[in-house]
Amino acid sequence: MKHFFSRLTAILALSLFALALAACGGDHDKDKQPDRKPAFDVSGDWRSNMDGNYLGKFTFKMSSKGELSGKLVTDHGDKASVSGLVAGYKSEFTLSFPDAAYLAAIEFKSDHSNASGTLVDNGGRLHPLTLYK
Repeated sequence: MKHFFSRLTAILALSLFALALAACGGDHDKDKQPDRKPAFDVSGDWRSNMDGNYLGKFTFKMSSKGELSGKLVTDHGDKASVSGLVAGYKSEFTLSFPDAAYLAAIEFKSDHSNASGTLVDNGGRLHPLTLYK
């Protein structure tokens, strides 16, 4: 039961993050809302670690509106597609392998050199995720 609540908490936290990103993208009162455009273009190659171990190389493509696409090739040769959104320095994306999908929520550093966040696996377990140039 304890694992159920920890998984539920993780899923709810990431869901709230997704809602916050979605809320920032509307056409609300522009004088009162901060600009939620991407802080910088994250397109390109990023190496990654998960749980402190090398995961593989992400290749991102980002539109001017912050729509994120791309791929991950793991160090074992597995491939996943990436789709998501970047708003400010924060990003949320889905990582889709042929037999599984994961949710990631990360925040890029202001110097554009790296990002850190969390990857949620199919079992609801949280994994520290780090991206770096």
